[in-house]
Amino acid sequence: MDPRTRAEGTRIRYTPHLYSLWDHVRLCVKWFPGLLEEVQTMKGFASCHPDVVLLLQHLGVENWMVTQGLGYAAASAGSHGKVGTYQGVDFGYCVDLAISLATRPFVDKMAASGFASWARIGPAWAGNEHIHAVYAGALPKDGGGVARRLPLPERQITDWIRSLNGLRGHAHMLPLWDPDPAQEAFLHAVRDAGDRVRPVVVKLGKQVVPCVAVLALGATRVELRPVAEALGLEVAKLVAEPFPGMEMKDEGSYMRCGLRALVEGAGRKLKWSDPDPAAAPIATIT
Repeated sequence: MDPRTRAEGTRIRYTPHLYSLWDHVRLCVKWFPGLLEEVQTMKGFASCHPDVVLLLQHLGVENWMVTQGLGYAAASAGSHGKVGTYQGVDFGYCVDLAISLATRPFVDKMAASGFASWARIGPAWAGNEHIHAVYAGALPKDGGGVARRLPLPERQITDWIRSLNGLRGHAHMLPLWDPDPAQEAFLHAVRDAGDRVRPVVVKLGKQVVPCVAVLALGATRVELRPVAEALGLEVAKLVAEPFPGMEMKDEGSYMRCGLRALVEGAGRKLKWSDPDPAAAPIATIT
């Protein structure tokens, strides 16, 4: 056989395999970063510290709504990185939530629960719109003590307190999501005190009162309207003439006040139950 024919035959026989290998290399180069990011981005409650899970559940967040807890997506710039392990769960201080939750009342309740949060929306976030939140409280870690926040989440909390967007340019936050002074003061105090924010289940007798209530800085503060109405009180009258010690504050789209002062002002008593530090304490109105 003519050597040139053998050479052509060789090329015809092996070139497809070489092209196939090259195609695989190109596909890996093209898609591997995205696949790696997907693998390194943990979703759902399993990607969050148990304290954060309790707070999110208290706000009505479901497992599928947590789009990133612990993770290393490139767009996150390391903000979701690991800071410790608790009860066998690796965790960070940041969490991303489904954009469907992005309403002003929800963001206000996030702030009441110790989270600085921003709605990442608009053309720059096309295909990846979400709520980005940083927990300002302290998270315990295995071995005792609390985990220290990474520098970027720490700066983001500072940005939020200053009504900035938590991004590299530190631009002013979108007006709809601007925190009010009471919210800024609360997160500032929680962060500086290194305090743990815990959700509280409020009950009237055996019936759970659906409301946002949290224990932080040595006091339990509660969403005013649902508890007041459960007690048969007129909200407008309470706003005009609050009970002593209620420390009522307008925080964004709703008002909060001291739970004990509200209950005792209504002539009721408050029974506290906190048998499990890993669960939400229960405040029962009798």
